[in-house]
Amino acid sequence: MTDLNTTGTTPKSIIKLLQTKPGLPFKELIPDELMIQALKDVEYRDRGYTPEITISCLLSQALDEDQSLQASVLRLIASKTAANEEPPSANTSAYSQAQSRLPVQALEILSEQTAISTVCKSLD
Repeated sequence: MTDLNTTGTTPKSIIKLLQTKPGLPFKELIPDELMIQALKDVEYRDRGYTPEITISCLLSQALDEDQSLQASVLRLIASKTAANEEPPSANTSAYSQAQSRLPVQALEILSEQTAISTVCKSLD
């Protein structure tokens, strides 16, 4: 689990930690209940890029120095491989399509609630 409850935690240090942590660190930061609530009305075909995985990839992509689709897909492949799970294809098409199906409202809810949660944890 990514530890944000340390003295002196700042937004910049949190971002740096997320940028350098392998895999999909946002999966650890977003509570399952929040993800379920934000995505409750999203319909999708489970072909590897579930809404949860797509959001985790998207958030990691936004912070990465290389914000390309390819870099995000490679990060997911590395994460799945490290967990002994079946990795997706290196082709970015499925990820791109999964991104386009995400409702903006779900992203807004997750962004707002995650930011509030992160700030509250750093103040504890």
